[in-house]
Amino acid sequence: MKRLPVKPVNQKVDAAIVLRSLESEAQPLFKKLKAITSIESQDDYDKALTLTKNLKELARLAKEKEQSFTIPLNDLIKKARELFKPFTTMVEATEANVKTLMLEYVKVQQEELKQLEEDFSSGKIKRVSTFANKAAEFSAKKSGNRKVWKAICDDPSKTPKQYLIPDVPAITEALKNGQKVNGWSWQQVDQIAI
Repeated sequence: MKRLPVKPVNQKVDAAIVLRSLESEAQPLFKKLKAITSIESQDDYDKALTLTKNLKELARLAKEKEQSFTIPLNDLIKKARELFKPFTTMVEATEANVKTLMLEYVKVQQEELKQLEEDFSSGKIKRVSTFANKAAEFSAKKSGNRKVWKAICDDPSKTPKQYLIPDVPAITEALKNGQKVNGWSWQQVDQIAI
């Protein structure tokens, strides 16, 4: 059996120390940037740009430090998922197969109960006690089966707009490649480059 490596490092404490260090370094920048209420000259613009660049560099450093903690953990999670995947896939497939067979059984039982009720109402079964006993047998067999409500898509083309989420990256790629996408356009917009 494969064993996953475990590091005996308290990464939570190490990450907290790194974060506090970055936060204390960023505090003066936050204070100066919050003090800017308007930009009225090129000098104001240049100061705001420099402060924002410095803050953005701290954010880049923070992301780098964060990844130094998360990438090894993500790798460990990926390896664990790969290790367990064959088992969970087998469990899911087996469960799905057995549930299908169980639902088929329930369907047959429902059809037999319906036939029993028809036989009783048509007079094929004359005694109420016979009908009641057989109907009770069907009720006893139903354990583990229940009805649940579930949203089922009958016609995707009729789905209301508010439930459709646009795939912006795919739309962007299509527009970049010169394709037309109804309701979307490819435009240049102003953005501050820092």
